[in-house]
Order: sequence, then structure tokens, then C-alpha cells
Amino acid sequence: MKLIKSVALAAGVLSLASGAFAQDDTFKVGMVTYLTGDWGYPGTSTKRSLEIAAETYGQVLGKDIELVIVDAQNPNNQIPEAQRLMAQDIKYFIQGYNLVPVPLARYVVDNGGLMADGTSWFPDLTDEGGYDNYFMFMPSWKVFSQTLVEYSLKFGEENLGKKPEDLKIALIGNPIMSYVGDEAARILTEMGLEPAIHETYGNDIADFTPLIIKMREAGIDIVIPYQLGSDAELYRRQAAGLGHTPPILLAAGVGYDQPEFADMGDAALGSMSLSYTVPEMREDFAPGLKEFKERYQELYGEQPVTHGLQTFATAMAFFQMVDQAGSFDVAAVSQTMADTVIEHGNLPNYWGVKFDENHNNMYANPLIIGQWVPDEDGKPVYRVVYPEELAVEEPIIPYFQN
Repeated sequence: MKLIKSVALAAGVLSLASGAFAQDDTFKVGMVTYLTGDWGYPGTSTKRSLEIAAETYGQVLGKDIELVIVDAQNPNNQIPEAQRLMAQDIKYFIQGYNLVPVPLARYVVDNGGLMADGTSWFPDLTDEGGYDNYFMFMPSWKVFSQTLVEYSLKFGEENLGKKPEDLKIALIGNPIMSYVGDEAARILTEMGLEPAIHETYGNDIADFTPLIIKMREAGIDIVIPYQLGSDAELYRRQAAGLGHTPPILLAAGVGYDQPEFADMGDAALGSMSLSYTVPEMREDFAPGLKEFKERYQELYGEQPVTHGLQTFATAMAFFQMVDQAGSFDVAAVSQTMADTVIEHGNLPNYWGVKFDENHNNMYANPLIIGQWVPDEDGKPVYRVVYPEELAVEEPIIPYFQN
């Protein structure tokens, strides 16, 4: 096992350790992510996963991989931290877990760096186009919204026996995630299937009772929540208490596929969530997934979260592309990345890689659905239930009987 130099530094400490990563005999890769605060948990998973990727891959063009991972703490600190890293001649970055990823990515590429983004879900630089050194390994948020609609209509017809025009769909969520709900509503409306309810509530919501009653009275068949952790928990607890959830709940990820969702007990059961490929999917379709999970468990005593897997797979693909470029020159690496095609089933996250003209990954599919189902003791566990080739269990649809 090769020695991988990984330096994790809090904001304000980086300059004190400049000697730790100013070596010319290493391939330096930076990451700016949340390691503390409300979003420190998923950010820490991206950090750990990048470290395991560097350890697993070993060397790039004969040089040890030297990681410099800094704690952004909040969105306002991202660019100052990137400035400090780039001042130390760090040109290559793997995107960490960031709620506002665009300013950081734009700063890196505008200043001669390259960003490999395997975690962003919010609107990203591929929406703008024209950034030669930004590569989005994930599907865009528009694809996410489109898939929410497609899966909802599929399940409505196949599992509820209702044609699309007869389905009553509700879209509910908070302002931070509203772009996902708004895009799904736009797609449905263009199809002549206007949502029965489309409601974006305030961040300070304290009671979902009126909205739950509204959905019950409207006879909603499918609810698509676009929620973060706190409002997802409040909604699910109140819906369970009032005894009403539409027959199908298909959430837009985030609050619904985090490990702590299970802490709600019975209130978590039945909820489905659209997501990227996740560590819980079938391992035999994703080479390296099993070993990654085992190493993560060995080091940290727990399993990685979704963003951890995506970071690991992105880093493994990126290291391979730099090797293929045969040079550490940013322009050469960028061209190699633009030309590279990796077919499905060759990376630990199952997805392939093929970038379009804006460097959006056209092979970042399929999106999966996970469902919280009872284990042998009745406690909620997260299982991949769709699509079939990645599923470990059959979905329970409809789960909710009112």
C-alpha cells in the first residue's frame, strides 16, 4: 500500500501547513468541502472517500497522490479557501459536498484550474456552458426532475392502475429545493398533466397539518416532496400521526436517503427516494464497490453515504484520465477527459462517463430508487428497489393504505 499524503485543514490553518503539500514530486489534488457544521457529515464522507480513492489508485504518472482537503465551513469561505490552495500551485480539484457549488467551481476554472465535479446537484456550470475545464460527472438537476416525473407516471400506471391524465400529483417542498419542484411542475404542465398541488412553503414551516389535510381532501395519488432533513422529518412524523400519506411517496432525495432518516422509526417506512447510485445497490454490477465499502467500514466503522460513493467513483475515473493524458498539463488533461468514454458497469458507481459539449455526463444514469422498508425486527432499512438490475429488493407500491 502506497503512502498517500492527505492533509485535512480547518479554515485559517492552511498557511501553517504549506510545507506539508508544497512538494514537486507529488500529484496534488484539492478539495474544498464542509467538514464541520450542519453539513459536516456528508462533507466528511466525501473527504474520506477521496482519501480511499487515492489510496486505492496509488500513483498517477508515477507520482504519489497528495490530497489537500480544507473545511469551507460555510459557502462564504469556499473561494478564499480555493485561493489559498491555488496559491500553492494546486490546479486540480475534486468537488466536495457544497450547497452552493457554482462560485467555487467558477473560481477554480477561471483561474487556470480544473474541477471534476461528482457531487453537485444544484444548478452547475454545465447550465452556462463554455467552461473547458469543468466536468460534471453527475446528471443535471433537470434530468433529476425529468426522472421524477417519468418514474411517478410509470408507477401510477403500473401500480395504481391509473393513466397519467387521471393521476393526481402533489409537489411540496422548501425554497432551497424549489428549482427541482418547479422543473417537475413545468414538465408535467407541458405534458398536459398539471399538478393537483404545487406548493413551496417557507423555511420556517412548523406545522404540515394544513398541507396534509389539503392532500387528503384532494385525493392525491402521488406526492413528490423536495425537502431537506428537518422539514422531511417534520412532514413524515406529522403524516404518520394523522394517518395519511398518498399511496406513493417518491421524494427528490436529500432528506430522504440520509442514514438519520431511520431514526424516525415507523414514520420512515414506505418512503421512496430518487437518488444517484448508492452504496446499498447490487455490488456485482459495479466493480470496486464492494472493496470500497469494506475499506470504508474498516477505517470508520460505518458505511459511506451516497455522496461518498460518487466522490470515490469520480476520483477513480479522474485519476485514470490523467494517466491517459500522459501529462499534468491542464489543457492536455482537459482534452483527454472530453474525449474519454467509459461504458456503464466499469466504475464503482455503475455509471459510465461520456461528456457532451458542455461537459455534462450523458452516461450518468440510471437514477435509482431506494425505499425504507422494515427489516426482520420491523425497523426501517434503506433498500434499492429500482431499476431491476441494481435493485436488492422488490418495491412495495403502493405502501400507504388510507
